Amino acid sequence: MNAALAALLGGAAGAALKYFFDQRASRRNKLLDEKLKYAVAFLSAADWTGRAYESYMTAYFAAERARTKGSAGHVATAEAQQRKQLEEAMSALKDAHAAACALRLLMPDLSDLASKYIELSIDADLEEQGVSAAREAARAALEAALIKDFKTLRRWRR
Repeated sequence: MNAALAALLGGAAGAALKYFFDQRASRRNKLLDEKLKYAVAFLSAADWTGRAYESYMTAYFAAERARTKGSAGHVATAEAQQRKQLEEAMSALKDAHAAACALRLLMPDLSDLASKYIELSIDADLEEQGVSAAREAARAALEAALIKDFKTLRRWRR
């Protein structure tokens, strides 16, 4: 009788412990999924910001050329395009900062790298190789920090 009771209690304790460990692993997996989702969202938003600001600068220079050489119709069209590109760039910047905020909440040690990458994405210009090289270096540092964080999480899961 005692052996059967001990076996029953041992089985129940084992099942309860397995349930709690599975719950803990599930929470960690969800955290890893959220971090990965927001990291990808941040990188794509920051890249979109860089492309949007490049488009804005192109529209700005086109408007400047139209003001000096074009007719009134060309100037109005170029200025409308410039305003449209500016609105898109501001929207992209807002999205990048929102994604960076979410990334900062999940991975606080990446906050400086995320902010620096957004700044360099905005400042990047096609003619300035130094800024582009700095932007690529900042992206590489951010990706390395993300990979290190994800490896730590995977090791932590075991």
